[in-house]
Amino acid sequence: MDSSRSGSSSTTTAAQFPVLRSALDRGEDVRFGKSLSLDREQISVRKLFGGMKRCLLADVEKVGIDDGKLKIRQRGKTFAFAGSAWAACPTRFSS
Repeated sequence: MDSSRSGSSSTTTAAQFPVLRSALDRGEDVRFGKSLSLDREQISVRKLFGGMKRCLLADVEKVGIDDGKLKIRQRGKTFAFAGSAWAACPTRFSS
């Protein structure tokens, strides 16, 4: 399942949550642009020089937005597992 670029209104995001949830329930990967994807077990982000790194959802300690950046912290790690400009994360999902 790929996502398309859209405005960041909470109404749009809330309205599309059921589509996202259904895709995950069917076992599909959900992509947020080119650098972030999510499935039922893990979140994956693109590494700086190519390839992907993964973190099991059970190991995600915290997800937040700080200074306009989406930050994902992995349990037991000093630095964030991933950080991405929030504006670069599309919020519209389509199959």
